Amino acid sequence: MDPNIYETVEYEDYPIRSIVKSAMFSYGDSEEPCESCQHFLLDLIHSQMTQLIDQANSVAKARKRHPLFIKRLIQYMRLTDKMYSLSQETLVSDDGANEFVLEPEEPFDKSNKYGLNFHK
Repeated sequence: MDPNIYETVEYEDYPIRSIVKSAMFSYGDSEEPCESCQHFLLDLIHSQMTQLIDQANSVAKARKRHPLFIKRLIQYMRLTDKMYSLSQETLVSDDGANEFVLEPEEPFDKSNKYGLNFHK
């Protein structure tokens, strides 16, 4: 591994080496730890951060298409569409005696994999 890889960080004024030195000193190392120990610690931190980001990415992908969230999103979109059409109808109508009632939620469809009816 290139020893100067941590010197060419995107933020050049970000003091990654001084942070590592301070952390090593606070955990009992000397005030000026050896370069190989610093490189080892930086490699360890880099690999752990990469693993953490990969795990977060996989969790985000797994939750991205969660059926319950999709069902709630579709319900919300239908409700907002009904509310928008309701507000447009009340703006167009002259008399305020008209009453509009929203239809109740349709039952959960067990035959569909996700319980959603997309053909509505």
